[in-house]
Amino acid sequence: MAAVPPRRPEGSLRKRGSSWQASLSTGTDPLTGRRRYAIETHPSQAAARKALNRMRADRDQDRIARTNATFSVALAEWLQVQELEETSRRSYEAYLRNHITPALGELALSKVTPRALERFYAELRRCRARCRAGEVRRDHRVVGEHECDLVRHKRPPGRPAIASPAHCCSDAGCVVVSCPPHECRPLANATINRIHFIISGALSAAVRWGWIGSNPASVAKKPRVPAPQPNPPTSEQAGRILAAAWAEGVEWGTLVWLVMVTGLRRGELVALRWSDVDFDTETLLVRRGVVKIGARVIEKDTKTHRMRRIALDRETVKVLQEHRAR
Repeated sequence: MAAVPPRRPEGSLRKRGSSWQASLSTGTDPLTGRRRYAIETHPSQAAARKALNRMRADRDQDRIARTNATFSVALAEWLQVQELEETSRRSYEAYLRNHITPALGELALSKVTPRALERFYAELRRCRARCRAGEVRRDHRVVGEHECDLVRHKRPPGRPAIASPAHCCSDAGCVVVSCPPHECRPLANATINRIHFIISGALSAAVRWGWIGSNPASVAKKPRVPAPQPNPPTSEQAGRILAAAWAEGVEWGTLVWLVMVTGLRRGELVALRWSDVDFDTETLLVRRGVVKIGARVIEKDTKTHRMRRIALDRETVKVLQEHRAR
C-alpha cells in the first residue's frame, strides 16, 4: 500500500479583540531550524478567511520565502562558495559594496521581487548614486569622514607644515579644495547587466539551498545592450601607428606589430614567452595573461579560459626572429 504524504497544515482563524487573525505554518527556516508562520490581522472573519486562503495558495506555489534572512546574507554566502579568479572576486565585491548591498542588502529575500529589481536597474540607468530628484548633495573626493571644503595653505619655502606662520590666505595664494556638487552619471547598460548576473547568481543559489521557491531575477527585465560596433584603424592609420612605434624603438615596434597582426589582449601580449613561439610551424601559442591587482602583477589563465594557437605570416616570423637575435 502506497504511503500517504502528510497533509500540510491548513492554518487557523482566531478572534483577537475586535479583529480576526489568520495564521498559517509555512515550514521550517533552513537557517535557524525554527517553525515559521505567516500571520495577518483583519477587521472581519470573512476578510481573515480570504487572507488565509491566499496564504495557502502562496505557500503551495512557493511564493512565500522560507527564511527571514536578508538579501545581503544570501549575497555573502553565495560569494563565499563561488570559484572565482581573484580579479573577478574583486570586481564582484566592488559591485556589491558600491551598488547592490546599499540598495537591496537589507531587504528580506521575500521582498526581492522582479519589480524591485527593475526599479533598481532603472535608478542605476538614471544615476549610479541613485540620488533623489532635487536632492542637494556632493560627489565626495574620498571615502569616510572628511571635510568637504579643505584649505590647502601655501607655506613659505623650507618651513614644515606645523611651523607655518599666521597669514592671509588670499594674499598668500592658499586654495580651497572642495567636493564638487553632485552630477548624475548613469551606469552603462553593460555594467547593469553584470550587476544583474551577480544578483541572479545569488538568488539561484538561494533556490538551491531551499531559502526561496523561485528566482525573481529570472523574470526581471534587464537593460538591453546593443551589439558592439568596433572601430578599428584604417590601413593608413595602422601604418602611421606602426611607423611611430618603430621610431620609438624596436621593442615598441615589435609589440605594436604583434598587436596589429594577432589581435592579442594587452595582458596576453605581455605574458608571451619565447617558448610560446614555434618558428618551425610558424605559430604562436596563447595560454596565459598578466593582470595587475593593486600593487601586484600576476599571471593568470586567459580571459576565455582557453588556450589557442595563432598562425603567423612570414613577415611576422621574420620580425620575431630579428627581435630575438638582438
